[in-house]
Amino acid sequence: MAPRVIRRRKKNGRIFIISFVVTLALLLGATAFVILNRPTGIPTYHLPAQVPSYQAAWAKYVPEDFVQLSIINYTMIRQLNASAVPTTNLLDLIKPNISVTPDMVKAEENIQFQAPNATVSLVFLTSSAFSQFAAPVADAYGLSLTGKPLTFISDVSISGLDYTGWMALVPGDHVVAFANGDNLGIGALNESLEAANGTLANVLQRTDVRQSLYVVNASGPLLSLGIQNYAGLVQSGNMTMISVTDVAGTIHVTYVVKFVSSEVAKAQTSYMKSAYLSATTFAQYDQYLEATQYQPFSDMSGAVRFVG
Repeated sequence: MAPRVIRRRKKNGRIFIISFVVTLALLLGATAFVILNRPTGIPTYHLPAQVPSYQAAWAKYVPEDFVQLSIINYTMIRQLNASAVPTTNLLDLIKPNISVTPDMVKAEENIQFQAPNATVSLVFLTSSAFSQFAAPVADAYGLSLTGKPLTFISDVSISGLDYTGWMALVPGDHVVAFANGDNLGIGALNESLEAANGTLANVLQRTDVRQSLYVVNASGPLLSLGIQNYAGLVQSGNMTMISVTDVAGTIHVTYVVKFVSSEVAKAQTSYMKSAYLSATTFAQYDQYLEATQYQPFSDMSGAVRFVG
């Protein structure tokens, strides 16, 4: 006699499998919910409806569509640690034979353009240093120093390399500017000068730049500042600002990355931490993430070069 088949066991087996799958799905769903909604683990702040306005001599020469810029504040570095100031000449003019030496400089700025593809280098001199440099240069080129910028082709040596390009003397701001190249050089130099005289909008008219300056507390004394107007180390961002400051004898290097929204910024916190491994403190300001690393005061000269 054939054994009877007990179908109830198969039914119970199906029920067990279904129950297991449902339970597993619920656990996975709950885990996903916790991961997606867990706190970022960093302080979160909100930007004010209107960030403060900023006035800075360096900013007026930067058109709002720049690619990258860097500023080094020689005056502040010199006050804190004179030995951190570079000792090599910033620029050697071949005709006449005259140089811009570090002791003449208040600040150095480099602005990279996309169109034209050129870089404008500016040095902000003390009043006496500008007169010392500009008077013999204007005389050699048969130019008259008035209040307006003077532009002319010149041969220069920078860091031991010789270039031919366009130079500008700007008496009003005691600025000497240089752009390498013929057509590309004059095109970039003119854009910088047009931003300075208000013909073109400058970088401080951009809301995202002012917001980033607010996050890095740019109202305080900056040793150096850099802005990358593109996705930098954090590829999911679309702008990065780097500031170097001295706070009670410790050098703070702060990176602020802008994202398309606060939600995207929050989701990129882990990526931000992995990108800036030397940073030890992080914060979120709406669509911006901030990372700060700390350097010893003795490393000031190296830290100020982090801006690019």
